Amino acid sequence: MAEALIVDTSVLVATLLEDEPEHDLAIRLMSHAAIGNVELTAVAYAKVEVVSALVRAVRRSRVIEGQLRSPDRILAAFPVNWAPVEPILPRAMEMALKEGFSVYDALPVAQAEMVGLHLLTLDEPQRERALLPVRVRSLSQVVTQLDSG
Repeated sequence: MAEALIVDTSVLVATLLEDEPEHDLAIRLMSHAAIGNVELTAVAYAKVEVVSALVRAVRRSRVIEGQLRSPDRILAAFPVNWAPVEPILPRAMEMALKEGFSVYDALPVAQAEMVGLHLLTLDEPQRERALLPVRVRSLSQVVTQLDSG
């Protein structure tokens, strides 16, 4: 049975933007997910964050607008399951109020906590805060493990 992980927006964005430091590892992770070696889940709100990050990348000349496909096609290319926001929103709000997360950053942490899975994030401040309620895995550790079979 394949390992299952919760991924946050930072991992998805790294997959799309070639100048992200973890781009190659993120691509390898998605390749493993596409062939069933790992099961990835992201909170559905990450779709909004990914599109927003792409718009910022165009505005900062990191990506040429003509290179972008439609948002639906971009998001459909991710081999991830999209978890609904509603069941975790109360816990995400609680984390935001008590533990200093933004509600946006709390969503994948709350999802990981709710389903008992590890979180995969490239966001260092989020990684440090997330250590309280869930275990956080590093992308290089996960990809190395998957590569070794």
